[in-house]
Amino acid sequence: MESFKLKVEERNTLFYKKYRYKAAVTINGIGRTRYLKSIEQYELDLITYREKDMSPFYKPRTFDFPQIDNYFKWKNENKGKDYTLRLNSNNADFYSNDLALLQSLDSLGTKVTFVEAKAPVHMPNDVKYFKNQPKFKFRISIKGKTLSNHEVQCIDDMIKQYEKTNSIRPSPALKQWAGTRSKYQFRYSHGSFFIDYNEESTLSLMLLMLPDGILGKGYKLEKRPTI
Repeated sequence: MESFKLKVEERNTLFYKKYRYKAAVTINGIGRTRYLKSIEQYELDLITYREKDMSPFYKPRTFDFPQIDNYFKWKNENKGKDYTLRLNSNNADFYSNDLALLQSLDSLGTKVTFVEAKAPVHMPNDVKYFKNQPKFKFRISIKGKTLSNHEVQCIDDMIKQYEKTNSIRPSPALKQWAGTRSKYQFRYSHGSFFIDYNEESTLSLMLLMLPDGILGKGYKLEKRPTI
């Protein structure tokens, strides 16, 4: 097994807005494994395909049967585990937050490329102080930029869904702006808009629910210390 190397990729969000890691492999013929569960099914499918292809220009390609067999074994051994697979021709991309799971792809007998998504950090780096103890621990700003009506609707839907649970508190201006329908296709979001929240998991939820590039800088809210 080659020494493990993890490439860092700057991205706006995590892979599929969910996964931190990606593992990529190249195996001739792996794209044809879709909907198949074993090497036996794969070989039968390939024979059937060749028999149906009447083109005089068709030339059988070289397929990596041992590696494809290892791939089927890996899938069966890891059935039910949290990962997403994307197949394309001779390439397979695996996405997961379980790095050890992706590292086990070395058992396929081919080179595996590992990538870590480095999304913008929205967790608070700065502190906003208040005279009294704030009711919420954190604040995330909304970027001042032009948004589509769909993006505005996503903000409004999230506010209406979670505001009643007291897990978030949007600024009054943001709540009014997002809840107002417009005849125009695009609207400008002011940089003064923000959402307060208490749990770090709430920020993860907002990142999943809202389109890329809406959330801005994060802050920690604290009572101003006495001197």
